[in-house]
Amino acid sequence: MAFEISTNLKKMMLIHGNMSISDLSKATGLPQPTLYQLYVGITKSPRKTTLSILSNYFSITVNQLSGEEKLPFYLPEKIKKQLEINTIPIVNWEDLHPLPEKINFSNKEELFIETKSKNLRFSIKVINSEMDPVFPKGSILIFDVNNLSYATSKRTNA
Repeated sequence: MAFEISTNLKKMMLIHGNMSISDLSKATGLPQPTLYQLYVGITKSPRKTTLSILSNYFSITVNQLSGEEKLPFYLPEKIKKQLEINTIPIVNWEDLHPLPEKINFSNKEELFIETKSKNLRFSIKVINSEMDPVFPKGSILIFDVNNLSYATSKRTNA
């Protein structure tokens, strides 16, 4: 459990702007030594109140922080606004029916993007090689529903 807490704490601190232990201490009111011991995995059985404070701060559950449940693939809106992070959802091909305007994009894996858009955007990850060579397996296609133009990229042999 200590390893999972340490790993997940590091991930959440990184997502929140590469926070330092000092920054996290100031933000949560938890003592720096307590946070350091969690961060390096020394503490084997942390107090429930400590885990609760941290999970509330990061907008995740105690079970996610402790590794009993996976961390979400998406960031809660609260965190996105706080950190001014822009994302678009990654959906499955099957999610595209009905029309994209009616798709439930909540709780989907997300792709970080540089610019904020008022347009409805989503992305699809190519999961097999059926679209080779134009879109190799693992490619991510980004769609803007309000602007049906698109760009493609091709691999070049160097």
